[in-house]
Amino acid sequence: DSVGLAFQIVEYNNFLEYLVQDETLYPHLLSCAKKRYCEEIILFLHDYILVREGKNALALDEYKRLYLSYIDPNSQQVVNLDECMVDDINGNLKKCTDFGFNVASKKLLASFERAVIAVQILIQNGGILRDFQSKPEVLQVLKNRNALVNNSIASTTDKI
Repeated sequence: DSVGLAFQIVEYNNFLEYLVQDETLYPHLLSCAKKRYCEEIILFLHDYILVREGKNALALDEYKRLYLSYIDPNSQQVVNLDECMVDDINGNLKKCTDFGFNVASKKLLASFERAVIAVQILIQNGGILRDFQSKPEVLQVLKNRNALVNNSIASTTDKI
């Protein structure tokens, strides 16, 4: 099945990160999360990846913003994380006075990565991914992309 192939192209570990960076598929993933009243986990994952992959990946202020927006218990869009994980991020954030190749920075990044893994599990177990994969609009986008890939392969093969 060509749609199944599209989902297999990207390894599962990177699949959600791929989706939140895809301008066409991301809004569909977010709408599935909104229907389940947990869009904050998709927004957190999206914003975290933008910070991690962006030019400000080592800017302490960016991680403070992520904390205040999604992890701080007083946040408007708090992500449902284990209390120990929240305390770990908060503690590491307080210990980190600057960003660089120091122990505090590495611990902070590691605590955010653990939060991302927890969020990915929430997305999978919460039914968001299942809803996303069954949306007709998503299936059509993937069929179109597979057709482009197949046409490109056929075209390349014809030239050889």
